[in-house]
Amino acid sequence: MEDVGPGAVSPQDVSDDELDFLAITADPTERLTDAAVPLDGSRPPTGPLPGWYMPVPQNVGDPGLGTKVVALSFAMALIGINALGLCITYGFLEP
Repeated sequence: MEDVGPGAVSPQDVSDDELDFLAITADPTERLTDAAVPLDGSRPPTGPLPGWYMPVPQNVGDPGLGTKVVALSFAMALIGINALGLCITYGFLEP
């Protein structure tokens, strides 16, 4: 783990018992300071939420033709089954 600030501690250096003790004895009304850094050392916040809370989605690009064909075939199969009056609610085709 990279150093994220003064006094940074590696996760391997803290036992579960120590974390339990810190959680139980922590003051729930205490506010974080502006110098507080997330444990994962992620980028600084660029909006109202920190980066580790809701990361930016990765753009994987336009799905290929094969993906579109499979998705459309699956949707059409479900519509066809329902149009014939058959039930596929539980994954088993039933009249």
